[in-house]
Amino acid sequence: MKPMTIEEFELARVAHGTDMANWPTDVADRARLFLKTDKGAAFAASELALDARLAAFADQPGTQARADVFLGRLLDVPVQHMPVQQANSGFLSALAGLYQDFRTLFSPLGLASQGVAYALVLVVGVFVGLQQPYDEESSVDLSSTLFSSSADFYLEDQ
Repeated sequence: MKPMTIEEFELARVAHGTDMANWPTDVADRARLFLKTDKGAAFAASELALDARLAAFADQPGTQARADVFLGRLLDVPVQHMPVQQANSGFLSALAGLYQDFRTLFSPLGLASQGVAYALVLVVGVFVGLQQPYDEESSVDLSSTLFSSSADFYLEDQ
């Protein structure tokens, strides 16, 4: 019987699981022959080294207990710090909330922040407008139709 290659061994392990007792007998026999070869022994040693490295990252004993204590404390937060109770959400409470919003909106700080935002939007608009090239052909001068010319006032000079 011919031993497996590394690729065949990995495919068999993926297909049948890591426990060779669950493998079909002919595949398991070929796998055992593979593990007795030099390549198979080196492959098994590298797999054991990888398992040892991964075991170092596994949860240490007591980690679950610490996690349970943390989650318990986290769940106790609403008990220790009760949330503010909302008032009855009727029509009058909605009007009171709207009044509070208007007081905030028209406070000195609210008006100042609105002015700054307005100026910022204007500055950004000017900079965007300055980025556009001036095209004489596609521009339309509406001032002649919307505004009277000073020449219209001096008709007798013509």
